[in-house]
Amino acid sequence: MTDGTKRRIAVSTIAEAEFYADNGFDDIIFASPIVKERISKYVVVVVVVVVVIVIVVVFCLAVLQMVVRHVSYYLPHYLS
Repeated sequence: MTDGTKRRIAVSTIAEAEFYADNGFDDIIFASPIVKERISKYVVVVVVVVVVIVIVVVFCLAVLQMVVRHVSYYLPHYLS
């Protein structure tokens, strides 16, 4: 189904999505109708994904800020 890769998998339950995500898949399509009985589970998944994205962005910005500080401090010393 995935030609030996860990990409492009379609699942129909949140449990399947969590299983594949925990086992290295990073391209998961949730192919199931949205029903009101499952809305709370969907919200939890969306919140977790958003929190992870925010953490990654904040980390990247912190690293970028450190790099800019380092370059702006040391670059004049290298050029002189």
